[in-house]
Amino acid sequence: MGFIGAGQVAREIHLPLLSQMPQVEPLVLCDVHEAALDGAFRKFGIRETTTRYQDVLKMTEVDAVLIAVPNYLHARIAEEALRAGKHVLCEKPSALTVRDAMAVKQAAEASGAVYMMALPHRFDAEAALLKRWIGAGHLGRIFHVRAGAMRRDACPGGWFTDRERSGGGALMQVGSNLLDLLLWLLDFPEVGRVSASISNHLAPARAGEPTRSLAMPRARGLVYDVEDAAFCMLRLNGHASVVLEVAWSLHCDADRDYLEIYGDRAGAALWPLRLFQDMDGVHVDVSPHPQTPPAYPALARHFVECVLASERGQAVSPRGNAQDGLRLTHLLHHLYLSAEAEREVDVVDAAALTPPRKGESIA
Repeated sequence: MGFIGAGQVAREIHLPLLSQMPQVEPLVLCDVHEAALDGAFRKFGIRETTTRYQDVLKMTEVDAVLIAVPNYLHARIAEEALRAGKHVLCEKPSALTVRDAMAVKQAAEASGAVYMMALPHRFDAEAALLKRWIGAGHLGRIFHVRAGAMRRDACPGGWFTDRERSGGGALMQVGSNLLDLLLWLLDFPEVGRVSASISNHLAPARAGEPTRSLAMPRARGLVYDVEDAAFCMLRLNGHASVVLEVAWSLHCDADRDYLEIYGDRAGAALWPLRLFQDMDGVHVDVSPHPQTPPAYPALARHFVECVLASERGQAVSPRGNAQDGLRLTHLLHHLYLSAEAEREVDVVDAAALTPPRKGESIA
C-alpha cells in the first residue's frame, strides 16, 4: 500500500492503524515536504519515500493508496490513482466541485477499483445503533433533525484557512462529516431547498495566537478567507427539516457536539446515545450501553475488507463511496451558494448536471 500525504491525519490515525494490519504492507510514503517523511517512514517500517505522488501510482506492487493531502488535490490524485488501477482510501471531501466529484465517480465505475472516503462517523457504534432504530421505525416519522459541532477555539490554520486549497472553513472541514452522518442516518433523503449563513468574525483575529484546542501550529500572515462558523437549514422533500450549526471559533461556554432527531413516536440523541418516548402516558428516557469500539479501526478494517473482496472478484460498495462523495459535494456547493446569495436556494439534481468532458483538466 502507498501513502500519499504524511501530515497529522496520516501520521496519527491512518498509518498507525493500516501499518499494523497483517493484510497491509506499507511500501511507500509520499509528501512534498521531505521533513515530514524522515521520521514517519522509519517508525512505520515503510521501504521507500518520494516527493512525487506520480511515483507511487507507477509502482506495480502498490495495490491501494491512502490520499491524505490538502483538499484541492483529492479529486486529481484519486482520479489518476483509479485510472492506474489502484484502490483508494481518501480523506473527505472527494472533490471541491460537483464536476470533479462526478469525474471521480466515473473513474471509480470505469476502473472497478474500490473508492472510499474516510468518514469516521459512519463507523461510530452508537450511530450505527441509532440507524437501526430509525430503520426499524422506532422513531416513527422523522420531522426534524438538529446537529452541531461548536468549538470555542479550534481553528487549525495552515492550508485549512485558504479557500483555494481547502474549499471552505468550518462547514467544509467539520460540517461535512456531520452532514454526511445525518444523511446516512436518514437513508439519504432528497433535499429540496437549503439556506446558509456563514461568518468569519473571530478566527482571523486569532490566527497568530497559539492554538489551545488543536496541536497544530499557526503562522502569522497566513491566508484566511474561509468561514469560521456556518448556520444551515435543509428542507427535505417530505416535509422534514434539518438544522446544522458548526464553528471552529465561537464565543461559547464549551466545545460540544450534538445530534438530535425528532420523530412522531420517539426522539433520539447522540453523544451519548439516548432515546426519548412516552410509555403509558409517562415520559421515558432510555440510555443504552452498547459496546463502542473506536471508529477509525473499524473504518480501516472496512476498507481492507472491501479491497480483499474486490480482488476476489466480488462486487463491493464501501461506506463512503464515490456516489456518496458526489452527494456530499453537491450539497456543500448549494449551501455555499446560498450563503453567497444570502437567500434560500433550490437544490438542483446532481444527476442533471453536465458531466466532465473527455480530456477536461481537473482544477
